[in-house]
Amino acid sequence: MDCRGLSYLVIETSDRAAWSEFLVEVMGCMPGEAPAGSGGDADHFRLDDRSFRICVQPSSQEGYVAGWGFASEEAWQGALDELSAAGITVVPGDEAEAGSRGVRGLARLEDPFSNRIELVWGQQVAESRFESPQGAKGFRTGESGMGHLLYNVPSSSEALAFYRDLMGFRVTDYFAWGENSAWFLRCNDRHHTVAFVDLPLPGGPGLNHFMVEAGTLDDVGYALDRAVDAGVEIVNSLGKHSNDKCVSFYMRTPGRANVEIGVDQLRIDDATWQVIAWSGRGDYWGHRGPLMDEIADAKQ
Repeated sequence: MDCRGLSYLVIETSDRAAWSEFLVEVMGCMPGEAPAGSGGDADHFRLDDRSFRICVQPSSQEGYVAGWGFASEEAWQGALDELSAAGITVVPGDEAEAGSRGVRGLARLEDPFSNRIELVWGQQVAESRFESPQGAKGFRTGESGMGHLLYNVPSSSEALAFYRDLMGFRVTDYFAWGENSAWFLRCNDRHHTVAFVDLPLPGGPGLNHFMVEAGTLDDVGYALDRAVDAGVEIVNSLGKHSNDKCVSFYMRTPGRANVEIGVDQLRIDDATWQVIAWSGRGDYWGHRGPLMDEIADAKQ
């Protein structure tokens, strides 16, 4: 299976206005136009030349849907066939559903922990240039996708069986703490596109955070300043991870999940990379705050 990256993230919320303000005023996303057939009942936000990378749609219950992209219809259909043969329930979307996501083809499924997934191909590209309302130089996306997701899961071994063995993601590295672990997997040159940890963290299973990569360190700093000025809670201070070398900070979103904004995430050469095992906190410096403290406390 040849998934190429995270195409988009759908956020379901009862407070679209709060998310819109956060994404534009704090993160620096560009408001986008709704794809044809979306019905106008959702808000769309750009990080690059794609028609959207983040979709915020109304719902009485908070939820998140990951859109994983494939290079072609043939690769996409092959993935659906492989998953169906493995006993995974795959629900094809019709033309209208695909159109609402700005793609040519779409199918829905869930991972072993009920995290919702959409497999897609043929994502629309906007004709207008990306221009951040906050003056950000841009986000690092392209063939590396929009960023990464990290899930809190009940079992890392079950997550590996799905994302590695079925979805075809490749293990980059992992942390081991006795019976618990965190795994970082890739499907392109980005150090990781999906990750999961099976520690008993507050908030329980589900999406812990999503990450977008800024084009410059200054853009990370400007975003941090905007967050502080807006009164957004910084759940991890500026710091540098030991495994992906990313300099980043984490902040609370209007929803349950956090967001990480970073720069200079490690790129992986499949021809030379060897899987690495780590055992520490996961940072060279910084990243002080409740999020990493919760992880440290859960390991004890």
